[in-house]
Amino acid sequence: MTFARDASVSHDSAAALRVSFAGPKKPNSYRQFFQPLTVEPGATYRVRAWIKGQDVTARAVSIPTATWATRYYPPEGTYDWQQVEFTLTPGNVSTYRFSIIGEGPVGALWIDELTIARADGADPTNIAGNAGFDDAATVAANGEYAVSTYAIDRGPVRWLEAAAEANVAMSLLLAPQYFPAFLTAKHPELVLAEEGYDVHHPLAREVIEAFLRTTNPSTKRGWARYLTEQYGDIAELNSVYGTAYRTFDEVPAPGVRAVEPTVRVL
Repeated sequence: MTFARDASVSHDSAAALRVSFAGPKKPNSYRQFFQPLTVEPGATYRVRAWIKGQDVTARAVSIPTATWATRYYPPEGTYDWQQVEFTLTPGNVSTYRFSIIGEGPVGALWIDELTIARADGADPTNIAGNAGFDDAATVAANGEYAVSTYAIDRGPVRWLEAAAEANVAMSLLLAPQYFPAFLTAKHPELVLAEEGYDVHHPLAREVIEAFLRTTNPSTKRGWARYLTEQYGDIAELNSVYGTAYRTFDEVPAPGVRAVEPTVRVL
């Protein structure tokens, strides 16, 4: 089962999400594409999206609408772009995992222009991130993979912002101990005999570098925002520190400081 950003097919945006799977359906075998949503407890949401199908089999793709027992299933067969709509009832929670589940044969199902908003109209804001699937910050030259800033902004950047608000120092570990399973499946030469993968393989080094090059600017944006809030204008910062930065984005984040433990003798 493959979930991929497809820049060659879209409804009215730069790209669409493509779901495809050639293998047979097996019991308890599935993959899911998901994103966490911030929702209003007890509220009902209206989900709209444009979809296009090619050889979509029955119940091959689904979207849970409350629990896994209640789902929306796209139409079967082959068809051109059409807009679909259904309701989502997350329940008495403030966060909800919106999932697209693939578990059966499908030539291709494209999904584009996803909107998720309050059904009662109380708030028209679309809470779905990257709704047009336009964001792909770093794309491999051969198209094998893409590194998106969306998950980074929804994860590490939010954690760092929350830590800053609470005046808590955070050490962000970007250790490459995990590697995309779809790439090791396609390139078995990456897999080590015992376990893990070969970090020195050219492809592994390429992917790790792409991830770090995408992650670093995303997390650094929080530092630039902090400086903007503290100094307002780059000229003010330069006058304080005797520097000549042109923008807050140019200011390097503080390095690691050695901290001596404090010992209190009673």
